[in-house]
Amino acid sequence: MPGLEKDEEQGHGLHDAGVDPELGMIPGPIPTPTTTTASTTPPPSNKRPFGWGVSYRPASGATSLLPQTRSPIRASFPGSRLSWLDGAGKKSFKARFLFVCTAAWVLWQLVVGIPDSASRRARTRAITKRALIGFESIERRRQVLPKDIAGERTWWPIEDLLEHSLLAKHPSPNCNLNIYQKDRYAPLLPRYRYRGPHFYHNNTDWTVVPHYLPRKKNTYFIAINLINSDYVLPALIRVFYTVLSALGPSRFHVSIYENGSTDTTPAQLYLFAMVLDRLGAGYTLHSDAAKAGFPAGARIKSLANLRNKALQPLLDAPKGTFDRVLFINDVHLCESDLFELMLQHEVQGADMSCGMDYKSLEIKEFAPNYPVIFYDVWVARDMLGLPFYNISYPSGAWDLPGGARPMPLSPDRFRLYDLQPVQVFSCWNGVTIIDADLFVNPKHALRFRDDGDTDRQSECYLFCSDLWKTYSPFSSDGNPQDGGRGARIQVVPRTVAAYQHYEYGQVRQDKNTTAFEQEGWLRDKNNLDELIEWKRYPPRLINTYEYAVWSNMARTPPFT
Repeated sequence: MPGLEKDEEQGHGLHDAGVDPELGMIPGPIPTPTTTTASTTPPPSNKRPFGWGVSYRPASGATSLLPQTRSPIRASFPGSRLSWLDGAGKKSFKARFLFVCTAAWVLWQLVVGIPDSASRRARTRAITKRALIGFESIERRRQVLPKDIAGERTWWPIEDLLEHSLLAKHPSPNCNLNIYQKDRYAPLLPRYRYRGPHFYHNNTDWTVVPHYLPRKKNTYFIAINLINSDYVLPALIRVFYTVLSALGPSRFHVSIYENGSTDTTPAQLYLFAMVLDRLGAGYTLHSDAAKAGFPAGARIKSLANLRNKALQPLLDAPKGTFDRVLFINDVHLCESDLFELMLQHEVQGADMSCGMDYKSLEIKEFAPNYPVIFYDVWVARDMLGLPFYNISYPSGAWDLPGGARPMPLSPDRFRLYDLQPVQVFSCWNGVTIIDADLFVNPKHALRFRDDGDTDRQSECYLFCSDLWKTYSPFSSDGNPQDGGRGARIQVVPRTVAAYQHYEYGQVRQDKNTTAFEQEGWLRDKNNLDELIEWKRYPPRLINTYEYAVWSNMARTPPFT
């Protein structure tokens, strides 16, 4: 073609000028063509077009043959790129972005990630720690172990352990969850599928129903004190096996402090350790051969020390290892009782949640049909400061109206009779859940104690008094106190415990699931009706009975 031959004569052919047909770039100046023909259009490139992943910088003075309106290179980056150092190699925007992200990630790991991972590992070790104390070193304890489990801890199937003769000869409640209970306690399960907030409209606004929120991340420290408890420990072992299997054994650490037992309690504890081994749960089981008993006038001090010893693994663990502390006496109960207590503690936002414990009143006036009544009368007080039964003064006689129903004078008695949680000043009641932060946070650091080296008040009542003092709206000098919202202590009447197998059968409430069988808005309404309207201030005066002498009543301030 004449135009092309003219270009070749002038030395401006594409190949002679150093043009890469693939890139379409000319390193030197090029005269403006007088005529635009198809021969001056560069051949189409088989390479992928430029983008954020490819960077190309033309040589100095070069001109692109690609149409400017279709150039994949942004106009703001035609000839310069930021570099690691001035004059050094140039990097693309994507490379710089990745570098900044990587540097930020490395910095986060150094400042937060690595220490946090180490702290997480320390907390995991504290939860899964396994310790048997007092079994190998004390020969007398070894002699009570059956031959089939003494010596080497053989790898028994867990079903055989639960059916061992040490446990089988003691009766346990028949515990099974029905479909409504399984649905109610599903938020406690580790694989619970949360589908977002559940709302209920109460004619004025929308309210979130807290019963459906997931509660699967809490870790629990179980603390138990035992002495001569072989009649009840098999029932507790079976309940713990069910609860830990359902909620995940890695969320639990079992701490039991046993002392002075002369029955088969130490052997059952050794068997319980084997069950926990199979489950993969952590435990600290301490068996003390020291003779049981309390010095005169130091019973409460001794009981407080024993409870604090059961808490010791919690206090030794890194802060934040456990969320809740579950204290259980030597009582009979079912897994549904524990599930209800766990759920209500979270739903109500409580600091301390207690069940209801019962025992037969074996006095001659009621023989031979002894009534089973609420037991922990010395500790429990309602929000009027009154005991759960009306106790006449000065005789100290108990008034047991209405089939021995507790809290006969309390405005909350109807909630209690409807099996709805109620706020109280104090409780223990055989089984209780307490926020672990109250023990491990240096700001609180609560412990069980006595009342000035006397037995005037129970260590459990004094703990509740200290809890109210911790969250009191006013300090001891009368000034407003930060965070003074009042203690949130509740009794959950659906959680029932009893000290004998037959007593539990008479008072258990786990079969009463009518309220759970509702559907739709009615079910949501029943759930919202359970919520407590927390009172901020404790009673001005509390009825106390020093040394558990019922005729020795005194009206005392809430803080002892």
